[in-house]
Amino acid sequence: SFAYPLMSIAYCLSSLGLESLEDVDLICIDRHMGTWPKKGSQFGYQNALRRHHPRYDDNHRWNYLAEQSIQFYPAKLRWINHIDAHAASAYYPSGFDKAAILIVDGSGELAATSWYSANNGLIEHLGSINFPNSYGYFYSSLTQWLGFKPAVNEGKTMGLAAHGEVDNALLAHFREMIDDNGVINRRWFRYQYGSSQYFAPLWETTFGPARVP
Repeated sequence: SFAYPLMSIAYCLSSLGLESLEDVDLICIDRHMGTWPKKGSQFGYQNALRRHHPRYDDNHRWNYLAEQSIQFYPAKLRWINHIDAHAASAYYPSGFDKAAILIVDGSGELAATSWYSANNGLIEHLGSINFPNSYGYFYSSLTQWLGFKPAVNEGKTMGLAAHGEVDNALLAHFREMIDDNGVINRRWFRYQYGSSQYFAPLWETTFGPARVP
C-alpha cells in the first residue's frame, strides 16, 4: 500500500516495552523494488520507476524511514531479500523453536516461492522457484479474470472459493497452466512481460470473457 506503518511500529515497540526506534538494535527493510545484486532480477531501479509511480519520492521504499524523519542510526539499517523477510516475519513471532517455512508470493527480487528450515532462531534457505514461475501471479491472473483487481483483491477470490465446488474440468486447465514444480505454461499468461493484463487471451478463449468489474 506504500502507507507508512506507524501504528504497526507503535504496537511492536509497545509489546516489547520499548520507547522508540532508538531502542531497536537492527531495522530490516526488504529490497523488493531496490537495486538488488542478483542476476536476472526484475526489479532494477529504472524498472521500478517505470512500473510504479512514486508515492512519496523517487527512491520509493528504501528511503522511507529517513523521509519520515524518524531518528535512527544508518548502521542499524539492513537491506534484506523480500522473500526472506516474509520467512523471518512468519518464524520469529511464531513462538516455535523448530519449524518448516514455506513462502509462496507473487515475486520478490528473483524468487517467487522459497522454503526454509528454522531451528533455534536460525533460518536456513533450502530452495526457491524463481519468477516468472509464480503461484502468486497465477492466482492474481485468476483474480483479474474474475473481475477483481490483481495484487489487491486475491482475498476475495480466496473467500469465494470456500463457497464453491471442485470442478475437475477447470482443475485440469489449471494444472496445464502451472505444473507440480511451479513452472508456468507461458501461453496462458502475460504478467511476465510487464503487461497490466496478467492473463493471456487463451483464458477468454477457454473460459469466456473476463468479468467486467
